[in-house]
Amino acid sequence: TLESKIRFKNGSGEWEAGINGAEFFQIRDVSNNKSCFTIQQNTPGNTLYLKSDGKVGIGTANPASKLSVAGDIDINGSRLHVGTDGKIGIGTNSPNYFLDISHEIQSDFVASIENSVLPPIPSNGLLIRLSSANGIIQAWHSGSNEVMRVETNATNHQMILDGTMKTKEVIVDQDVWSDFVFQDDYALPSLDQVERHIKDNKHLP
Repeated sequence: TLESKIRFKNGSGEWEAGINGAEFFQIRDVSNNKSCFTIQQNTPGNTLYLKSDGKVGIGTANPASKLSVAGDIDINGSRLHVGTDGKIGIGTNSPNYFLDISHEIQSDFVASIENSVLPPIPSNGLLIRLSSANGIIQAWHSGSNEVMRVETNATNHQMILDGTMKTKEVIVDQDVWSDFVFQDDYALPSLDQVERHIKDNKHLP
């Protein structure tokens, strides 16, 4: 309840502005019984700053944009949190990363990342990492370099699987494999050459 107030009234509505002792200053819509604007005692300086160029500062007297906020931002609890350290949380008020999403994601498009993280990802790359620091599932794509690996850090193949695999169908394109060894013009290596290759590379030529 306002103790000292000024009331404005006409045929379409009624407003009042006043103070409640030393507690707060308030503007009220009397007709609809709403408090529209309240400033409490001991509010920090520059809590709301409106400049002559139309820029608004919250927590700052030098807004650089139409709206500049010097402090954290929360939208509807933990739905969206923007911290002063630049970290953004969706579904969390304590983001540990520059984008921290604490909920399921449903989308036809996942992400495009143009930066370096650990491990480094080339520009326009995509890294998916689950579970441990070494990654149970890791996959990325960047230009012509496509790699998927499961439970291994090997990188010298397009797909590496350290374990068993169950699949409904496998398509093998023989046009790009090593069937050239069966051509009439293929020069078969000698047994000595095969032996040397196996010793050097630990696999058949």
